[in-house]
Amino acid sequence: MKNQLVRPVIRLTETAMMIALGTVLSLLSLFNPPYGGSITPAAMLPMVMIAYRHKTAWGLGAAAVYACVQLLFGLDNFGYVPGVAAVICIFLFDYFVAYTAMGLGGLFRKLKDPALGLALGSLVACVVRYLCHVVSGCTVWASTPFMTDAAAISFSFAYNASYMLPQTVIEVAAAWVIGGALDLRSPRIGRVARESVSPLSSVFSLIGKLAAAGGAAYLLVELSVAVMIALDAVGYDSSAFALSAVILPWQRMLIVAACCAVAAVAFLALGKAKNKNKS
Repeated sequence: MKNQLVRPVIRLTETAMMIALGTVLSLLSLFNPPYGGSITPAAMLPMVMIAYRHKTAWGLGAAAVYACVQLLFGLDNFGYVPGVAAVICIFLFDYFVAYTAMGLGGLFRKLKDPALGLALGSLVACVVRYLCHVVSGCTVWASTPFMTDAAAISFSFAYNASYMLPQTVIEVAAAWVIGGALDLRSPRIGRVARESVSPLSSVFSLIGKLAAAGGAAYLLVELSVAVMIALDAVGYDSSAFALSAVILPWQRMLIVAACCAVAAVAFLALGKAKNKNKS
């Protein structure tokens, strides 16, 4: 009976603490584009962790509360919105649905690798949030008299990518590190139990994972920088922006991606081989 009373209290306490932590992190903006959105030090991760720890249903409920908190901090953004439809769209897709999506962070909690499970959950949450912001942006900018629907769609995709791509890199990287260090699925949070492997095998495997993660992060950052440069060139003027202005260094991106992929495959294979030799 005592345990049945204590566990819900612990779960509520952890959730309240993570909502507070996420709110504080959301206020520590690293970059603020002119029409809303920001890059933060992994402000989404606390809600993703709650969803991963206490399963998706609870995570969605906790994230919905967090979404309401974010809405209170963002009420000023409704001042420039033209029309009731755009107000409703911003409420739903810029706040409530976008931030509630962080509750999807627990979708992969059954994976054997906790770091991978938490990182994938974070990735899904970021992608859904990005798509929500794109829908909201399309609706708002399309309602202005100086933009066509096609221009509104292209500007919304680019503008929201300018901050969501770096944010995704930060969230997934932080999730991978925390998921590999802390066992969030146990009743009491502790260190992840490690299998007995040779030190050399661990080093090779780590280098392989870092190469794969680094390659993916590099591509996202390059894309984000190219979008920021294109937006800055027109002063973030939505009517003057075109997707054709986003110039990517394809040759460099392909070379770096290929090198990272080869390194990842080689070092992961070496890690498995060394581990088999030990056994």
